[in-house]
Amino acid sequence: MRVLMVMPYCPYPPDYGAAIRSFYILRELTKRYEVSVALLGQPDSEAILHETGMRLADVATVPVPEMPGQLKKRFQQLVSLLGPRTSMSVIQSSSLLRAKIEELAEARKFDLVHIEHFPLASHADGLGGLPRVVDAHNVEYDNIRRLAAVTSSPMRRFFYSVESRKMKKEELRAYRRSDLVFAASDRDAEILVPDLRGTPAVVIPNGVDTDAFTPPGEDPEPGTIVFVGALNYAPNADGIGYFLREIYPMVRRQHPGVRLSIVGGGVPAWLRGLEDTSVRVTGYVKDIRPYLHRASVAIVPLRAGGGTRLKVLEAMAAEKAIVSTSIGCEGIEVSGGDSLMLADEPAEFAAAVVQLLENPGRGRAMGARGRELARALYDWNVIGERIAEAYEGVKARG
Repeated sequence: MRVLMVMPYCPYPPDYGAAIRSFYILRELTKRYEVSVALLGQPDSEAILHETGMRLADVATVPVPEMPGQLKKRFQQLVSLLGPRTSMSVIQSSSLLRAKIEELAEARKFDLVHIEHFPLASHADGLGGLPRVVDAHNVEYDNIRRLAAVTSSPMRRFFYSVESRKMKKEELRAYRRSDLVFAASDRDAEILVPDLRGTPAVVIPNGVDTDAFTPPGEDPEPGTIVFVGALNYAPNADGIGYFLREIYPMVRRQHPGVRLSIVGGGVPAWLRGLEDTSVRVTGYVKDIRPYLHRASVAIVPLRAGGGTRLKVLEAMAAEKAIVSTSIGCEGIEVSGGDSLMLADEPAEFAAAVVQLLENPGRGRAMGARGRELARALYDWNVIGERIAEAYEGVKARG
């Protein structure tokens, strides 16, 4: 089968959530099919992808539309608020990419086009009856709706509410015009399916390279907590802010000497201002694994977001004791108290963290069960087989 994969970014290095999912899906596709790639990227994106060792028939890169600075971004959001389109669809729109896709399709005679993120789905409109699969990393309109529910800013709440309504129209339109939708969790599929008007959806969860996250065999540092995630992603910024305001003070009172590492790029200024001897903000790091391996407990205090959380799967693969909100571990087949601890109220979350810090044996047992689950259900090799089955279903339907 000849597959064209379309992306709004170069997925290498896979050092943030969307890129990780796209990179490993691409890797699994190249094991099974003849794959070409069309993406928005920098001039060196083609060389970068070829250097990964993946067998790629073609890599076509067109320039990324200029990403706005902070002031430009605010102006763009204002324009989006007043106009019919969402800011996401404006940012990812490219006539050059559309033309490149059509050029590749004419040369390669693809059997299927796979599109990462719904805003790019319309870029394949010129491909006639070529089967189209759209990978929904999140249900974006629901993600934004959740942010509206938890933000304390009236202006942001208003923007998120308007953007969510417009996003729903754009998102569902893209999925309805496709032949298959990849939903990243059961919950996402349940939200989407009633509105898809017959377009099938299949759950393809996020995964993890369990071999890469194999623990080194050394004991973690006592009294250490880690949070991992890109901090320019609103659900992550909200989640760590919530933890620092409402949960961490209780942890510090019950377990003096505790230390927290916040690992991820895009650090907002307000978070830098909270650093002290107990809180370390690393900024972007090339490899999160040393920070995970050193920590006694990984936290996922999310109140918004969608799909399946890579940070949970990575912590499970690293054999970490984990405390998460229910939203934080959505889409992952875990039960509270077995492979992680669930807590949705601040006092409960703090108590769970303290309990694991003071009982490392329980944390080790929980981490071992989590890694076993990650290997069985969420290793990318396993997910690659699910993708292949989904593709065969599209092919069988004609």
